[in-house]
Amino acid sequence: MKSLKWSNFFIFLFCLSLLFLGFKFFEGEKKKAAEPPAKKPEVKIQYDKNYKTIEINSYVKDKKHGGYWTSYPILPDKTITTSLQQYITKKIIEYDQHIQKANVPKTQETSLHISYSITHYSKQTISILFETYEYITGTNGISKKESLTFDLQTHKQLTLKELFQENSHYLFILSKISYCELMKDNDIAADKALLKKGTAPIEENFQNFAVLNDSILFYFPENQVAAVELGVQELAIKKEILQDNLLPIYQDKEKNNNQLTETTPNKMATELPDVAKIDPSKKVIALTFDDGPSNKPTKKILNALKKNNGHATFFVLGERVQYYPEVIQQTIKEGHEIGNHSWDHPLLTKMTKKAALKEFQDTDELLKEITGIETTLIRPPYGAIQKDLKKELEKEIILWTIDPKDWKQSSKKKIVDKVIKESKDESIILMHDIYDKSADAAVELIEKLTKEGYQLVTISQLREVQEERKNK
Repeated sequence: MKSLKWSNFFIFLFCLSLLFLGFKFFEGEKKKAAEPPAKKPEVKIQYDKNYKTIEINSYVKDKKHGGYWTSYPILPDKTITTSLQQYITKKIIEYDQHIQKANVPKTQETSLHISYSITHYSKQTISILFETYEYITGTNGISKKESLTFDLQTHKQLTLKELFQENSHYLFILSKISYCELMKDNDIAADKALLKKGTAPIEENFQNFAVLNDSILFYFPENQVAAVELGVQELAIKKEILQDNLLPIYQDKEKNNNQLTETTPNKMATELPDVAKIDPSKKVIALTFDDGPSNKPTKKILNALKKNNGHATFFVLGERVQYYPEVIQQTIKEGHEIGNHSWDHPLLTKMTKKAALKEFQDTDELLKEITGIETTLIRPPYGAIQKDLKKELEKEIILWTIDPKDWKQSSKKKIVDKVIKESKDESIILMHDIYDKSADAAVELIEKLTKEGYQLVTISQLREVQEERKNK
């Protein structure tokens, strides 16, 4: 009887607990029903900081290993937007492949960042600069800038060639402008060989470009024209100095006017250097003068060259340079070239290598003291030089193709007639600027050759024309 009472008591407690829990559940559901339903998280749309109507698309993988953060603009032109999407996708794939090939452990941090900026947006073109930074722990990282330019009328990415008229020598001109303009920067000019190579007239050197309002802006990657620590170099070239080669559609001011005010580039080429005024499609001839400088004969030749917009190369003797430093300075100032012809015109093959080498070293030192320029050309006296001395000098040896022997001719006419008779495209003429008769003949030759359509060039200019023709 007693156990039955306890049993009833436990049943009573159990029922009471169920009643309490049911009440709590009912209260909870009632409270839930009173609350508004939870909202889905909002996706925030980002817009370009300068062009407020352009949306930004991003690909993000937020991981320490293999992570990336990339973005590109969504343009009204769907074809171009697709090209930009493919560009970003390709970069991500290349990044993944790089990590795999490098066998980077998964515990090591890696990242890829690609940001963009619209450098130009007009009716005709849009140029977008992508800045890429790839990082792996323990390295300095890799930075790159790549500019993509699209024609909004054709919906296609532009190559450099498509900016210029067919059969124009645009690479030759861009090469000369870039080299001469960047040489003005002392830090860049410190490595002339690198600058020369990086501005050589080949398409790949000028593939990073943007079409601006009134200029073409070029980006030169690290270590292309200057040391790595100097970073990416930028140079804008005014359209007006390219107008004879640039297609009219990219010169049209209304069609190429940017929607926003453009920032003026830090480096801007506004005029053609003399070397870029040479047309490789026309005849060229190199006048060279030995044994100077002198006072009257050299100055007479310089005046004739200036009058006819011509240039020449003067192979000078050290012993004469010391007496006429002002003539050397005038020669350089007027755009002519100086070459080394030894100190006092000995027959080098009759000398020891050490003595022969000193002939050129002493002359070089004096020329650098006067002009600040190191010569790159040598003409050995009588055209004779030892093979081992050639290697030691490490400079280009320049001979000739036409020798009128002006020093022994009886009249000016004989000198002129011989040169005119033998002259042809790319000829190198040997004369001397220490004789009055030779100077008078040179004046007449300068006028006649110019009238016959020859461009009078320095040896270096001749070599550049020959290189351009070879690559054409």
